[in-house]
Amino acid sequence: MWKLTLRGLRHRPGRFIATVLAVVVGTAFLATALILRDSVSASLQANTDQGYAGVDAAVQPDMQAAERRFVQDPRLPATVLPTVQKTAGVGSAAGSLTANLTFLDGTQTGAVSTGLTPPEQAKGSLYIEPAALNPYRLASGAFPQRAGEVAVDQQSAQKRNLAVGSTVALATSAGRQDARVSGIVTYGAKPASTDYGDVIVSDADAFAWLGSGAEEYQFILTTAAEGTSVSELVSSLQAAVGRPTR
Repeated sequence: MWKLTLRGLRHRPGRFIATVLAVVVGTAFLATALILRDSVSASLQANTDQGYAGVDAAVQPDMQAAERRFVQDPRLPATVLPTVQKTAGVGSAAGSLTANLTFLDGTQTGAVSTGLTPPEQAKGSLYIEPAALNPYRLASGAFPQRAGEVAVDQQSAQKRNLAVGSTVALATSAGRQDARVSGIVTYGAKPASTDYGDVIVSDADAFAWLGSGAEEYQFILTTAAEGTSVSELVSSLQAAVGRPTR
């Protein structure tokens, strides 16, 4: 057997080399794919940990009921929030709502146009109070408090030449909106939560711009009151709102 193998190698060395290269390249590709998968997973996990680091429990829609009704994006009525806020053991609570927004052409700084910039999608988020539930941190200016105000991430601000006081055109679920930049934010220590950038929307505009006018949240985030354990908080919330809580 060995004699036949060696004779074949002498007569066909190119085939042997090609086979070895195929094995090496295939193994390297598999290793690269596994490393990439682990890198992406780690990045997503880090983003999740950053976004919910201060959250003790969250009230979410009944996903099983939503599946039975073929609802793809279930929401919580905004009327659930006051009930959660008054529940025993809750220190603070706020609704969470996100949706895609789009930066439009013709972004302006003050009254001076910076020229046309290609439209780009961004992650729009409702401004959350208190700070314990808010993953964004101010780099300059202030969070949006009034209708028509937004905060943008550092990455988008640099890319689109935006500063506090700039006007930015956005495509929202309520149509085009020309908003004033009230602040520049970071996502924890990162310049943005995604490669697409972030737009933080005021409570006054959130339902119209992020939810097509429906007064609903995706989640309600909570912190535990002093002296209340997380397990006690979860039990209290489940008894109060009768919805899945994590």
